[in-house]
Amino acid sequence: MGGTVSVCGDIKGKGNEHFKAGRYADAVLIYSQALDADPQDHTVHSNRSAARLKLNQPGFAVSDALSCVSLAPTWPKGYFRLGQALTLGGKHAAATECFRKALALTPDDAAVRVELEKTEKLCLPGGRSYVYTWGATEATGRG
Repeated sequence: MGGTVSVCGDIKGKGNEHFKAGRYADAVLIYSQALDADPQDHTVHSNRSAARLKLNQPGFAVSDALSCVSLAPTWPKGYFRLGQALTLGGKHAAATECFRKALALTPDDAAVRVELEKTEKLCLPGGRSYVYTWGATEATGRG
């Protein structure tokens, strides 16, 4: 197992280099290779989620973040990453809950607090982060 973790760490390091250089698609490919070596590494799921956020792929970013949270339910960064992905996908109420979970796990994290406050402002009254439009013509009397 130790060799697998080392290989995964080496590959992850290459992914991190691509990410820092702004080569997000390459980072996703490299992180995927790292997950082939060790699918249980929650940090790689988180990193691939971050790269997918940069590529404006909220669905894939949510999937990776959910894997991260599933593998490491007490790691606050997983909930933070999930909140970011949900926010990008327009799911502000769900994102708010994720940021709250992250903040509960790391109460002094200013970045989490800032994202929570920003996302709370995006939520509509009643806690919904979407607008119900079906039948809107009937509701406005224009139908």
